[in-house]
Amino acid sequence: MTIDDNNKKLNLSSHQSSQKTAKTESLKTIASLAASIIVYNGSFIGRAALILLIPHLSVLWLSTNNEIPIAPLLLLNHACFLGYTLILTQKSLVSFGLKISLSPKVILSFLAIGLFQWLLYALPIQIVLPLLVTSQSLQIIALPITLFLSIPLMFLSLRLFLFPVPALLMKGFSLSEFRLCIYNTLNLSTKDKALPLRLLIAPTAISIFLSSLPLAISPDGRLIEIYYIAAALETSLWILASALSIAAGLTCLPDKDWKSANLDPYRDDRFKTILLKAPKALTKMLSPAFGWKLLAVALLIWTGNFLRLQSMAPAAEISILQTIVADKELTLVVELKDPSYSFRGFVPAAFKIAGETGTIIAPIPKKVTENLSEKDLFLGIPTTSEPITLKLIFETDRTAENLIRLQDLYLYYRAYQALPLTFKDATIIKSEP
Repeated sequence: MTIDDNNKKLNLSSHQSSQKTAKTESLKTIASLAASIIVYNGSFIGRAALILLIPHLSVLWLSTNNEIPIAPLLLLNHACFLGYTLILTQKSLVSFGLKISLSPKVILSFLAIGLFQWLLYALPIQIVLPLLVTSQSLQIIALPITLFLSIPLMFLSLRLFLFPVPALLMKGFSLSEFRLCIYNTLNLSTKDKALPLRLLIAPTAISIFLSSLPLAISPDGRLIEIYYIAAALETSLWILASALSIAAGLTCLPDKDWKSANLDPYRDDRFKTILLKAPKALTKMLSPAFGWKLLAVALLIWTGNFLRLQSMAPAAEISILQTIVADKELTLVVELKDPSYSFRGFVPAAFKIAGETGTIIAPIPKKVTENLSEKDLFLGIPTTSEPITLKLIFETDRTAENLIRLQDLYLYYRAYQALPLTFKDATIIKSEP
């Protein structure tokens, strides 16, 4: 190895080390600025957090009614949170010398960018989740394709997490300004494409940790008070993530854009002052290093809740009224009674057919309906203290003759062995020769 080769290696190592140091300092600056934004606007954030609980908890309450479509409710809820981020961004930029009023054009531009960023990950999730609980044959074909197409969209959504500052600096409501805002937002994380992900670690960890604590009492949601407390604590993710996103926008905004927006001309001095005065405890809480540690703890609590949820007996009393066996299909008509909790937290999609040792025959129902009305109740039952009769249709890979020969089959609810299946009085539908 020559001296030149050694020098090249040393230069490369020095360059990588300087890059790592720059990224660490940038993250520290962002966390400090975010902490300062939260403390400086503490009164507004406190009031806004209480107000945001209204649409957030309303969506949860209305979503228990299967007749109300969930997508418009989620859209409205997200628009409310975007409104909060808009005001917090405006307050933060004003503190840096920007003179801007929230005109209808400014509000529309900001909401358009925010909803676009949200839809990039919300739509793939809305498409993928139903595929996870559909027939096995459709999963094999559609799920890999959908995931392949969804990943780039979700990655772009993550990169656009830093949109608040560029969105508020838009000069109009037009397609060209929309494209320019997208470009400017992506440009903020050019040097560190993982920056949005790093920033989201701490808020995500804090949100999971806080919401997992009350769910340890009632992980299946049968206690409505616990369910709403956990849901309310989830909003901490948006509250903290918004501050970090705004801070990152101010920290990473190129000098030419800073000057063209007529922001504080003494940018470096202002940031130095903020770093000195930033609350150290909150700054540490918002750092990725703290986030990773808390995330490990939060996931342990969440995993414990999940394992307990899987093994819990359902609150509803279950009885099988009728069994119908056909080739590749098993239908159970079951009666459910839950006078104590009115089916809160009960998910019919969690039913499955398996052997005594857990060998899966049918992992989920292909279809769940109310027995007489054929109303779709796959994901939940409207709250009622009255008994309800469901028709569970399972897809199997066995003929009717082979299925009835199986011994020790059970109806499971999640991992809980609910009832044994007997085919003595079952209706057998034989296939035509």
